[in-house]
Amino acid sequence: MPTSMVRKKGLNFLEIKEGAWGDYSTRKHSHEELQIGFVERGSSRITCKNLAFEMKSEQAILIPPDIVHLCEPDDRGKFKFTILYIVPNWFEKTFKLEVSNLEPQIALLDKQGVKNIDRFLDSFKSEIDPLAMESLVIMFLGGFIFSYFKIQPSKITSVPKESKLSQIKEYMDQHFNEPIQLDDLAEISDMSKFSILRKFKTQFKVSPHAYLINKRINHAKQLLINGETVAATAVTCGFFDQSHFVKAFRQYVGIAPVDYK
Repeated sequence: MPTSMVRKKGLNFLEIKEGAWGDYSTRKHSHEELQIGFVERGSSRITCKNLAFEMKSEQAILIPPDIVHLCEPDDRGKFKFTILYIVPNWFEKTFKLEVSNLEPQIALLDKQGVKNIDRFLDSFKSEIDPLAMESLVIMFLGGFIFSYFKIQPSKITSVPKESKLSQIKEYMDQHFNEPIQLDDLAEISDMSKFSILRKFKTQFKVSPHAYLINKRINHAKQLLINGETVAATAVTCGFFDQSHFVKAFRQYVGIAPVDYK
C-alpha cells in the first residue's frame, strides 16, 4: 500500500498520513505536531521518552509535540497505520487544553471507536465545505480524545451564557452568505470551538453549519421564486459552486433548484 497524505485546502491545522511500514521512520524522531495514531493491521513496540508501549490493531496512541519516539513493528510486512498530525496552536485554541500537559499514552478501542475512525476518515476525504470540515474534525477529535484517552475536558464542561449563543446565531443571521469560519464564531463569543459546536446544537437543535446552510437555502428559495438563475443564486447565497448548492438544496427542499423556480 503506497503512503497517502490527506490534506484539505483551508484546513492547514491537520494532515493525515496513511501507509505501511515501508513508509515509516526507522530512526528515533519527533514532530512539532500533536500525533494521534491508529494501528490498522499488525503490531509494534513504540518507545516514547522512558515509556514503552506494545501497540496492536484496534488501539490508538497519542504522542505530544516534540516527544522523541521510535516505532519497531513486530512484522514489517503486516504493519499498517494511520496518523493524524495536528497543529498544537489550533488544538489548544479549539479545546482550551495545553499540549504541554499531555503525556504519551495508549488507548484500547471498542468496536464503535473503530467505526467512528473509519467514518471520520471517509467523511473527511469527501467533504468540501470548510466550516463543515472543521466541525467534523473537532467533533471527532473531541469525542475521541475525551472518550479513550486520559484527558479531562475541565474547561469545556461549563455552560456558556445564553447571550453568547445568541450572539453567534445573530452573527450568522447577518452574515450567512459570507464564508463564515469557526474562528469567527469563537472570536465574537470568546468560547472554544468545541464548546460552540456542542452547546449550539444543544440550544438550537442543529449544528452551526446546518443552521447556516438552512439560512442560505431559505434565502435561495426566495431568489428562485423571484426569477433569479440557479447559478446566480448559488453565488449570492454563499455556496462554493453550483453543484454544491444543488446538492444542498435537494437535501433541504427535496427537489432540484431548477424545479423549484
